[in-house]
Amino acid sequence: MPREPEAPRELGLAVVFLRALRRWKQSDLAAAAGIDKGQISRFEMGIRIPSWPILARLAAAARVPFSLVEQVLPMLRRFGTAGEDGLQAADPANEERQAKAGAIAVSRVVEAEAAGRLASLSTPTNALVSKARDDRIRTLCERLCAESERAAAADSTRAVQLAKLALRVTATAPGEGANRVPLEGYIWAFVANGRRVANDLPAADEAIGRAEKLCFGGGTAALGPLAASRILDLKASLRRAQRRFEEALRLLDEALALGGDEVRERILLKKAFTFEQMGEYGRAVETLREAALLIDDSSEPHQVCVLRFNLAVNLCHAGRHSEAAPLVAKTRELAAALGNEQELIRVCWLEGRVAAGLGRDEEALAVLEEVRAEFADREMSYDAALVSLELAVLHLERGRTAEVKSIAHEMAPIFEAQGVHEGALAALRLFRDAAEQERITAELARRLVAYLYRAQHDPQLRFEA
Repeated sequence: MPREPEAPRELGLAVVFLRALRRWKQSDLAAAAGIDKGQISRFEMGIRIPSWPILARLAAAARVPFSLVEQVLPMLRRFGTAGEDGLQAADPANEERQAKAGAIAVSRVVEAEAAGRLASLSTPTNALVSKARDDRIRTLCERLCAESERAAAADSTRAVQLAKLALRVTATAPGEGANRVPLEGYIWAFVANGRRVANDLPAADEAIGRAEKLCFGGGTAALGPLAASRILDLKASLRRAQRRFEEALRLLDEALALGGDEVRERILLKKAFTFEQMGEYGRAVETLREAALLIDDSSEPHQVCVLRFNLAVNLCHAGRHSEAAPLVAKTRELAAALGNEQELIRVCWLEGRVAAGLGRDEEALAVLEEVRAEFADREMSYDAALVSLELAVLHLERGRTAEVKSIAHEMAPIFEAQGVHEGALAALRLFRDAAEQERITAELARRLVAYLYRAQHDPQLRFEA
């Protein structure tokens, strides 16, 4: 029997894997192994970790070789790693769902690889078996691609791994037929997306080119309009990262024309983000308001919260703080109901920005100081730098140069942080040096704030002093 691993969470995910591989319910596995169903549930929820003897007993009950369980444990360990993604803070329940989805995905990979042996059959039913296998493989690949996209913002390495895992699955499909080639192309678009998020734009460009060659060489018929639309909108994200904004908008329009109403909400949100990156905040506001009409407030509260937050942010960028104020109040109510602490901190940040824009300086200073402390405690260095500069603007407008010097000194840990790219660091050094020499102005600080907001999603952008 192998030794206990350092991080045993994957043993609980192995229980999910065993059950999913057999397409069993928890009660089925419990009955086969002679174990209480509640025990299976506790293993899968991570409340208890199964011992190696118990895991071996469960594998035997599921008629799965224990050696196979040992082989998949490293893959399960990757799925057990959670992370944050921008506005969406880590949610333990969501982490557990993603980990379970990963374990189920691994079971489908193993199942698909085993199904690959059926290709050598020469029975009259072989065509039906092959068709069922192809459908299963495509479904699994699409699921892995969706998981890859969800993982991208938090862990670009994991996003690429998931997409490449999908490529491995396509290898179980027979031949180089009309189904396999476009499917590989579809997956390469998600490889490109992971590389884009990792800021490896040349590799992302190469991957998206490969996707287009495989998918669109013979038109979109074999791929289907929705999948073709997806490739175009992922390519648009890459063009936006490359600051080829007009091309990005054109691609999004093409994606919308192909996908129709089914993709409209996602495309509108991407267009709004593109406008924001262009500094076209008014157009971003109009697009977000159009997208808001498509979202059901009752069934998608988190999406509504994110959309309202982004709408308020763009209104602030556009200097329309009085319009942002009621939106921020509604966003606070939603964020509080969702119980997401990090989102609440960001809403507080937005409240501080609105107060500053409406001339309530003392209120803004108090709120932004509190938010800066929260970001510093959480080592969210880029956000801490932004709030620091916003505080500096308020102090400079009141002639408080001593406070600005203090802020510049307190920013020292930001220069050692991992999450701040070189262009942003150069801008922050400029602020620090100018503050220490008492040459910093409110106008320069405002320009630095505007730059940092745009450079947050564009590490290639440089500040023009």
